[in-house]
Amino acid sequence: MSRGLVLRRQAATGLPESPAFADGSRRLSRNVRWSYVAWSASAFAPVVTVPFCVRYLGARLYGEWLMILSLTAYLGLANLGIAQTVGNRIAEATAFNRRGEIRTLVATGFWTYALLAIGLIAALVTVIPVIADHWLRSAGASAALIIYIVLICLAMPARIYQAALRGFERVDCEQALDALSTLARTALAVIALAAGGKLIAIAMVNGCSALLAAALAYPLARRIGGAIQPLPERFQWHCLRSLIRPSAAFLALQAGTTLTLGIDNLVIGAVLGAAAVTRYAVPFRLIWMAALVFTVAVNAAMPTITGHYALAQQRVLVRHYLIALRLALLFATCGAMLLWTAGPSLIGWWAGPEVFPGRAVFAMQIALFAILAVTAPSTAILAATTRHYRYAASTIVEGLLNLALSLLWVRRYGLAGVIGATIAASLLTTSWYVSAAAPAVIGLGWRPMLHRLALPITISTGALAVTVIAGRFAAPFACFMFACTTATIVLTAYLALVFDTSERQSIIRYLSGSLAAGSAAVRA
Repeated sequence: MSRGLVLRRQAATGLPESPAFADGSRRLSRNVRWSYVAWSASAFAPVVTVPFCVRYLGARLYGEWLMILSLTAYLGLANLGIAQTVGNRIAEATAFNRRGEIRTLVATGFWTYALLAIGLIAALVTVIPVIADHWLRSAGASAALIIYIVLICLAMPARIYQAALRGFERVDCEQALDALSTLARTALAVIALAAGGKLIAIAMVNGCSALLAAALAYPLARRIGGAIQPLPERFQWHCLRSLIRPSAAFLALQAGTTLTLGIDNLVIGAVLGAAAVTRYAVPFRLIWMAALVFTVAVNAAMPTITGHYALAQQRVLVRHYLIALRLALLFATCGAMLLWTAGPSLIGWWAGPEVFPGRAVFAMQIALFAILAVTAPSTAILAATTRHYRYAASTIVEGLLNLALSLLWVRRYGLAGVIGATIAASLLTTSWYVSAAAPAVIGLGWRPMLHRLALPITISTGALAVTVIAGRFAAPFACFMFACTTATIVLTAYLALVFDTSERQSIIRYLSGSLAAGSAAVRA
């Protein structure tokens, strides 16, 4: 059915085409709530495991484990972007109640991944020793890399059911599985390290936890979606062919992102040594987890965005996008102030003062945090609406530019050159593009968008400038208290001046819905 016909029916009836999104606000609140549960588990994990890893493995061996994680991050490219495409297609099929199409999508994705996993295991086991000789020099490192890769490949086919959960707009179930997997991984990693385990034990723990989450997604998705078993006869070549073009763009998007964020540890390890990886990656983990505080909510809303776009609900998308942009500015401002004032002490208490990379490097990592937060609503729009082809191409350019600049600057500027390359590549490619492309996709003009953003940008710029100046003259604790006070003032100014009455009511209803969904989940 065409989107134009859907729009005409909605105009005539005042109702969406399908009841699947009729309780969208409640469902979105529940999804976001469980996304924060998963984020809390992910934030708790490094708080516990990083001190244990630094203590029991040492900076060099822990740096090699971080490089193993960076190497296996490229293994994620083997999903070919199919999972994201299947998730979007299932969300569209759910909106129009096309159950047969869902069964075909699930089976086709499952068997495609099963064949890919077999081929990957056979191919990678032969080349891993060559890779390990270049980056990994500790005893057991090559075996740990092989074990981790095999377990991750075994989990690939069942990951299609994690994508199905997102397509059914049951992000809460997917995130609950992620939280369970993270908590199990954390507990088992601590036990393994305390018992004297090294890289092989950590690889087994991490790989088995990923396999557990993927396997448990299957019964959940069947309970929600009905008869979606991966029967071989449901595999259809024409369905796979229809997935190729959008999946290729998602693959390019993932490849560019992996190059941008995953290459840093490998460059540092090859040039500066494994110990330098720890000094860079541990503070970056703090920055990344802080950025996820906002982006998890945006990612949880992606199936809802897909449904609204399929039903041609443009006004809803524009309204929510503008609210999300201003919330992103608010979050980036307050987060940057608190990280700048409290981050060094927090890192020293958490992982040891020798892990802090220096003020200049940390300041640039905070700048990357702000970029990730502010662009999150725009990237979600492009990915959820499958209008991500040029964005995907820009991420490839960004990743290659980041690699080239990192190799050029790391020898001259050290860690500062690596993070500086990441920021420069982002600003020159994807950051400006997604900010321009997302409004065009939903029909939002530049003039009304800039009108809504002028005041919050002014407030945020002033608050950040005042905090930086205060940090030059005040003691660390006094500076942190000043930042907390300034963040409170900024929050009050946003609520009073930036958001109108209806927007404040929408935010309050959303927060109330999240709390209600959380209470219902706890009672269940």
